[in-house]
Amino acid sequence: VDAFAVEPTGTSTPATTVTLGALAGDGDVRVLPGTRIRDDQFDVDGFPVIGADLGTGTTRFVDRIRFALEFPAAKLTEPGDVIFVGGATPRAVVDAEGSSVVAAPARVLRLADRSLVPEIVAADIAAVQIRVPWRRWAVRRVPLAQAESIRGAIAAITADRAATRRRLAHLDDLETLLTTGVAAGSITLNPAESPAPTKGAS
Repeated sequence: VDAFAVEPTGTSTPATTVTLGALAGDGDVRVLPGTRIRDDQFDVDGFPVIGADLGTGTTRFVDRIRFALEFPAAKLTEPGDVIFVGGATPRAVVDAEGSSVVAAPARVLRLADRSLVPEIVAADIAAVQIRVPWRRWAVRRVPLAQAESIRGAIAAITADRAATRRRLAHLDDLETLLTTGVAAGSITLNPAESPAPTKGAS
């Protein structure tokens, strides 16, 4: 977020919230059903599938040709779609890339209002603590003047988080390589020599 200057406004007011039912009634959001997919319709490659686990489990796929022939009414996700599941503990994630198949019981929340930021909407859905229909879930709007800035900041944070995770994974791999190698005697570790002092340095 180095590209953004964070400045206090000197005022603080409660966030503007609105229910998904009201937003759907105004056409500001659309709720699209997930596709019912049998176990024998999954493939080893094709469009990735986001199901009830919201992408936290093993990635599954539906072949592109199969999708066109066997699911003609289904729609792929678009970047920024919010994928959610209801129940006693609602959960939601943002599909930043799009071109995924959403498997029932998960559903798609497609936002059409610039004051609705996907990551904020997903967080608000995940914060629901009582079992009520999705139409009664309240989500926050952001001021239109700040909508693009907060989207950019969230994108930067997401990229930094992904880069940090990759670096941590590389460090884990390095640690395993070194400890395994030293224990097996296949490598040795020796302190690196300090560079020679520069001539004339005091």
